[in-house]
Amino acid sequence: MNRKAGKHFSNSSRQQGLSLVELMVAITIGLLLIAGTVQIFLSSKQTYRMSEANSRLQENGRFATEFLAQDIRMAGFWGCSNNVAVESDLVDDGTGTYDGFTEGGIDGTNGGGTASDTIVLRGAYSTGCSVVAPFMNLPSSALHLNVGCPVDVFDILVVSDCSGADIFETTGPQDPTTSGTINHNTGNVAIGPGNATGDLSKVYAGDASIYRAAEYTYFIQANPNNEPALYRTEIGSAAA
Repeated sequence: MNRKAGKHFSNSSRQQGLSLVELMVAITIGLLLIAGTVQIFLSSKQTYRMSEANSRLQENGRFATEFLAQDIRMAGFWGCSNNVAVESDLVDDGTGTYDGFTEGGIDGTNGGGTASDTIVLRGAYSTGCSVVAPFMNLPSSALHLNVGCPVDVFDILVVSDCSGADIFETTGPQDPTTSGTINHNTGNVAIGPGNATGDLSKVYAGDASIYRAAEYTYFIQANPNNEPALYRTEIGSAAA
């Protein structure tokens, strides 16, 4: 029996694509989601920047406070005892640059107006060096230290024991780091004020130590970005 082949038609309809309305709705929802994501990202980035700026501000504050605390603790210290008599052998140039070492450990000025207040801190900072044999015979004799001490010619130093202290400038010709010899002669020097006398106030022996005399000034001034910043200067060096 022969059967004729016929066409089969399905009554179910199939979707062939998106309508324009559906596409517009999908795009709109996607844009809203992207806008929300971008907004969250920008907000998080701004929060991160503020947090980082605050962290840097706190870090700089701690850094400055550490320097201030160290210098304030050392202000007025000239070795062994704070009651020692301090003798400055430096030339007084009349400007108060170096002769202020014996005028007190803490000083300052009231800027007034737009000028900055300043605080000046003076004291002796340890070099880890001590006077060794051969000891001085006369107040004009050279001081001998252990070789390798971190001092150099033209440094302003303090030699101090429990009964006295002298502030002087190291002069040549020996290099203290290799010879272990510190001279304190008068005469012209390339850096610093020089010594008014080659005689120290006393003869120092093995109970004396060598310190570095320092004077630090703190003040506020505009930095290269024209923002107020705390600066610290040392005699003979630029502000930092």
